Amino acid sequence: MLSYKIERYLREKWQKIDLTVHEGINILSQFSSIILTIGEKKTVQVPGADKNDKKLLRSLNIKLPSTIPYKEVKIDTRKKLKK
Repeated sequence: MLSYKIERYLREKWQKIDLTVHEGINILSQFSSIILTIGEKKTVQVPGADKNDKKLLRSLNIKLPSTIPYKEVKIDTRKKLKK
């Protein structure tokens, strides 16, 4: 039910841009971040969005920060858990 509501919300917001939800998510899935290390300090830098990204994010009232704090996170995958 939650995924249906999210899809409906995105469809409404992106209707003026003339994109399907699938197309919009594919465009945004290309977006990434960079871990910048200076000495002992690490930070996550968010590169500037391109024209298509900006349109999609603006329609959702989302403003990306230029940097975010770096946090070391251990992730266990199913493959690791089976061992």
